[in-house]
Amino acid sequence: MNVINESCHRCTLSASHPMARLDSAGLCAPCRREEPGGERDDRRRELYARMESLFARTRSRRGTRVLLAYSGGKDSSWTLLQLRRRFGLNVRALTLDNGFLSETASANAARLTSALGAEHVVVRPPFEVLRRLFSKALSAELFPATALTRASSVCNACIAVVKSICLREALAHGMDIVVWGWSPGQAPLSSALFQPSRDLVAQMVDSWRSPLERALGEGARELSFDLRVDFPDRDMPHFVSPLALMPAPETQILSELEELGWTQPRDVDSNSTNCRLNALASHQHELRHSFHPYALETAGLVRAGLLDPEVARIRMGRSCDPAELTALADELNLDGATRRGLRLTGKAQPLS
Repeated sequence: MNVINESCHRCTLSASHPMARLDSAGLCAPCRREEPGGERDDRRRELYARMESLFARTRSRRGTRVLLAYSGGKDSSWTLLQLRRRFGLNVRALTLDNGFLSETASANAARLTSALGAEHVVVRPPFEVLRRLFSKALSAELFPATALTRASSVCNACIAVVKSICLREALAHGMDIVVWGWSPGQAPLSSALFQPSRDLVAQMVDSWRSPLERALGEGARELSFDLRVDFPDRDMPHFVSPLALMPAPETQILSELEELGWTQPRDVDSNSTNCRLNALASHQHELRHSFHPYALETAGLVRAGLLDPEVARIRMGRSCDPAELTALADELNLDGATRRGLRLTGKAQPLS
């Protein structure tokens, strides 16, 4: 595990990823079908202009009309910086504390929202409900194969909760825009800016709730909602992923955030800047599917010239600390069968 096999010579996407399909020249399918740079840039400029216009209309309205899904990680933090300083928007930043939020990420979120003058709301669902959800995601498949090409089962579960809670908050308070801090490697241009119809939003909410119900049964009500019942008359907000429309190199993002006092968490793995559980989630994904859950996103950043290829290779090849994985399994109180499936034995020993 964690050994980099043959990979795309351009973007580093591993041949083990189901979407790679390397050709005889060593080029992956995403690289082969990428639209020409000029056409992509024209499309991005068009969408950026539409986003600016949307933000200008929203800025002219009273009150806080923008909700940001805010983890305290680098991408959502840089998104917050742009919303406040570049676009002058009043923002309510919503942080989901999933029980594994890094203390540093939590401090970063508080520090940046204060420095940038944004409202900050922290939602803490019952930990026992989240523990059951993440434990189930580690032991059973809750999501379709297509979803698992982009993120681990645990991350998919957490994202479903984040989306549900953020949209519920936005609808409850009549927000005009919901902003996601997805990186350019996560959010394609096709989904960077749109206003979904009510029927589409209902379908999306159902798709987020369905795996939660499979894992939790009635407990899913703590983490989700029913659009038709809870918000029968609300207008639907726009969904915006700004980073897809104004991509910046990771080095620039980190430099600008550090000027505001943002610091790199030390208690997370190399592919996260906010969640401690990510290490165990990625470990499980690689064991079960034989490719890293961040491979596609990381390759997308390399392809866009936003991440150094060697940095990408190091991240994809870095091993997890077995002691840290065991400690995370202890926090989740995983049963013996799940631990064996994760190739973890026993429990972490207390420090003497």
